[in-house]
Amino acid sequence: MNIWTLYEYIEKETPKENGDIESFHNSLKTDYIWINEIEDYNKGKKIIENAFYDYNNVMPHSTINYYPPDKFIEKYNNDPEYRKYYKQYLHKLKENYRKKNNYKKVTINVL
Repeated sequence: MNIWTLYEYIEKETPKENGDIESFHNSLKTDYIWINEIEDYNKGKKIIENAFYDYNNVMPHSTINYYPPDKFIEKYNNDPEYRKYYKQYLHKLKENYRKKNNYKKVTINVL
């Protein structure tokens, strides 16, 4: 089995270092938390549960061609041409990311 990974420490609130999670945290705060008065734990819990549901089922995501995740999965599983296109798109995206960040592929042999 070949695995490549990179471990690094990321400071909080550093969008240049970890833009994806910083974007998620910003959306969570501005779209769900700050617009609600959270009076107790149960209300806060329900708001966070709704936020995660929306994020995983309703909100469009740029990395999956602005589809909501459930619609993307349906299209990916049922449309072979789209699946082929998306695999190529993802491969190019990964290669560009590796080049941009000067990552080198590392092979680890796992027994």
